[in-house]
Amino acid sequence: MPRRKRRECERYDPQSRRAAGGLPRGAAEGVQGRHAQGAERDESDGDHECDRDPALSRRHRQRRRVLRLAVRRCDGRQVHVAAQRREEPLTFPEGYKESFTKYHTISFPATKQVRYYYANKTAVTAAKAGKPLPDGSVLFAEVYAAKLGADGKPATGADGNFVAEKIVAYTAMAREAGWGNDIPEMLRNENWNYAVFTADKQHRPGVNHAECLACHKPLDNVSYTFTLKQLAGAK
Repeated sequence: MPRRKRRECERYDPQSRRAAGGLPRGAAEGVQGRHAQGAERDESDGDHECDRDPALSRRHRQRRRVLRLAVRRCDGRQVHVAAQRREEPLTFPEGYKESFTKYHTISFPATKQVRYYYANKTAVTAAKAGKPLPDGSVLFAEVYAAKLGADGKPATGADGNFVAEKIVAYTAMAREAGWGNDIPEMLRNENWNYAVFTADKQHRPGVNHAECLACHKPLDNVSYTFTLKQLAGAK
């Protein structure tokens, strides 16, 4: 790894920052694969948005692997960027069903899940206008375990997606001015931050925010999101 990037990694190593005077405690979406599932598994096995988009998949997977490898091996230690923030920058958006727009649904066969995607007015307005998502944007997903039939396979509804049975997690990504200031350039997604919430709407402990950033980093031309096209078509 280049010396400059190694130095950036070391700046955000929990042990070195803690020794230097305290590391912020914190949060981590999207965040989509294993964290939403609550299991240690690789996100490249079909449960992630990039695995469903042929136009993004190959390029994104290659860049994501490099970034995630850097995250895991920086100076021999795993990096937790913002997973140690003093305050959670991203809070659960209470009342989102009334104030946000539901704009997309995806079924994930690998995890037998179905996810419903929501966005606030700021994000929807920008996407519809063909503009990058600005500070103040919030994207949010409900993660459900699919209802299984007698054969153990997910039941499918009239819309062709899996039938939701039980909420298992929520994921979110949001941006505000200054939220990216403390994140090294190697991983920074402008001002985006990520979070995974448990079924009871609490921050899920142990989520590595650095991996969320690494996964979304290659998507700078689509506002670091996997669903910008669907968001632009929101009704």
